[in-house]
Formats: sequence, C-alpha cells, structure tokens
Amino acid sequence: MRENGRIVAVILFVSLDMFLLWSAIESIEGDYHSSRPAARLPVVPSIRPEQMLAFSTLRTAGVALPSSQQLPTRSDISSQYGDAPVGSNDEACQEYRRLVPKSQRFLAVAGLFNTGTHLLGNLLVRNCQIDGHVKGTGMRMVVPWGKHNPPLTHRLRNVAKVGGKGVNQTSVLPVVVVKDPYHWAISQCRHRYSSHWLHDSDHCPAIVNWNTIAPNAVTVKYALDFKNYKSHIEFWNEWNREYINASFPAIFVRFEDLLFDAERAITGLCKCVEGRRRRGGFRYVEESAKNSSTVSHQGANGLLSAIMRYGNPQKRLEGWTKEDWIYARDHLDWEMMARFKYSLPKWPGVQ
Repeated sequence: MRENGRIVAVILFVSLDMFLLWSAIESIEGDYHSSRPAARLPVVPSIRPEQMLAFSTLRTAGVALPSSQQLPTRSDISSQYGDAPVGSNDEACQEYRRLVPKSQRFLAVAGLFNTGTHLLGNLLVRNCQIDGHVKGTGMRMVVPWGKHNPPLTHRLRNVAKVGGKGVNQTSVLPVVVVKDPYHWAISQCRHRYSSHWLHDSDHCPAIVNWNTIAPNAVTVKYALDFKNYKSHIEFWNEWNREYINASFPAIFVRFEDLLFDAERAITGLCKCVEGRRRRGGFRYVEESAKNSSTVSHQGANGLLSAIMRYGNPQKRLEGWTKEDWIYARDHLDWEMMARFKYSLPKWPGVQ
C-alpha cells in the first residue's frame, strides 16, 4: 500500500508540472499574439455600403467616427461634385516642366478666401517633395504674390509679407484651390476676411439684397488695391477665371477632393512637378488646418466636421433664399462649373 501511495504521488506531481508548463506556454503565446498589430479591422455593422467613402476616409486618417446616421452617402457626395475627382491640367504641367529646371521648381498654393488653401499647403508640405531642390522640398504654403490676391494685378508686382521674399515668382507653379460656389458663399458668412458686403445674421450669404432683390455688391481689399464685384457670384467667377485664362501655367485642385480623395489628389499634384511622395504613409490633416488663434480662422472645420458639412447636400443652400438661388443659376460661369463638375442644386418647385 505504501508503494502504491508513492506511485500516485509521483503521478500527481508530474501532472501538476505538465499543467503548469502548458499554462506557461499558453500565457507566453497569448502575450505574443496580443503584442502583434491587430490584423483585423474593427467590426462596424451599422455602416452601410453607400457610406463607405466617408467612413474609409475618416478611418484611414485615424479620426474617431460618429454614429453612422451622420455619415454622408456616396450619392450625397456625387450629387454635388460628380462621381470622380478632377485631375490637374496635364498641359500646364508639361509647359511648366519645360520652362523651369527641376531643382528650381516651386509648387505653391493660391485660392479665394475660405477655399481650403491652408489645408492644401499642409498636405503638400507633409507629403510631397522635389529631390535635389535648391531650397528644401519645393513645397510652399503660399504663392509669393499672396495666395488670396488676384494674379493679374499682383503677380510680379507684389511680394507677400509671409512666404514671398527671396522667391523667383516666374519659377512658381500655382496650385489653385477651387470650392463649390454654393458652399463657398456660406463659408464667407463665417469668415469674411477682407471682403465687405451688406449682410447680417438673418441674411447671409445675401447674394442679392433681401429688400430690393438687386445684386449685392462685394468690395474686397487686396494687398495693392480694392476691387468691387457685382455679387459673390461674380467674385467667384472672376477671381478663378483669372487663373484659368492666365498667360503662365497654373493647375487646380478642388477642395472637395482634398476631403474625400486627398491621397490621390496630392499624389497627382506632386507628380506634376516631378516630385515624389515623402517616405512613410500619407499624412492627413485631422484637425483644423488653420490657426484658430486668429479671428478670421476661429471655428474653422477639421476633417470630421468638414466631411459632415460638405458631404451633406442639405447644407449646400443653407441661408440662401430663392432669389439668391435664381441669381446664381443665371449668372454663374457654367463653363467653369462643368470643368470642376459642380452641379446646380435644386430649389423646391423651381425648374
């Protein structure tokens, strides 16, 4: 009996050792697996297929997602801006490369107020560079004559106080940010910069005067002069048309493509000047690209709120009146609207 007891004790001891050994192995394996990067994406069962464009943009940028009900659908986006991004002008790219040696090229940002110029500048600086450039990466936040100044009166005549000194203006390729004029006019209500027109909190954008229904004139102070526009519609038409008709090469990017297809848009701009993407993954601008410490920039949209606003077609005519809508319909440059694939929003009961 004593011998049998010893055998049982040995068996129990060995079993205990095996149990502890396997527990240790499982613990080690568990630690190893948990330390590896997650291979599977989080399950988001409430995201519908038509919301995947907005969802994937936010997820790739590492932005915390809202509830799925708020996400714009692909049809929400395409109804405003078409089904595909607008590429840069290949002819302008070729002409610029012919004129300027690679080591001296600059890609610099221009655009109307409230079009996303600061966003574009940050995306270019973070993601693009020209190898062998005489001055850093070749990416500049502003054109040296001032990013909001019209080129006919300011290029080769004005040197911007910030980012303008020491730059050969003929070596610069402007990349002009264009924004849907309907959303853009509403942005003017939030940040008017140096533009002035009759409006108040109850009447904005006030394309026409709400009493007389006459066009509501806009006066803009630029670096070298003042300019008067018949309304915000002519402001948008004429300012952008100067770059389209310019005697020097210029390329364009839509603000909306910087929101919903930023990586492809920036890669295309970079290739235009024979630049390349900087090492590492694409770097988004998640928060507001503007310095909110300045008055004109306070409340500027970050990526999340911008996608929610500009992906929502109901926001496109926010604050507009029927008379505003009719004037825009009749006076917008529809050749330019077609070029940038901007649609005419519908007004209930009006053809």
